[in-house]
Amino acid sequence: MPVFNERETLPDVIAAVLRQDAVAELIIINDDSTDGTSEVLEEIKRTDPRIKVFHHDLNQGKGAALRTCQG
Repeated sequence: MPVFNERETLPDVIAAVLRQDAVAELIIINDDSTDGTSEVLEEIKRTDPRIKVFHHDLNQGKGAALRTCQG
C-alpha cells in the first residue's frame, strides 16, 4: 500500500485492511511523506506482525512503491 502524507487517515485505513480475513501481510511504502506519516507508521507496525513498512527517501510515485513491494 503506497502512502504519501496520510498521517490523519492511516490508523483507520490500516485497521480496515487488517480486519479482512484474507490479509496475511500488509506492506506499506511511505513515499517520502512530510506530515508525520513516518512516525505514525513506525508506531502502528509495532501493533501487528503482519505489517511491514518501507520508506523512500525521495517521493517516487506509486509505480516505484509497487516495485519496492516486488523487490
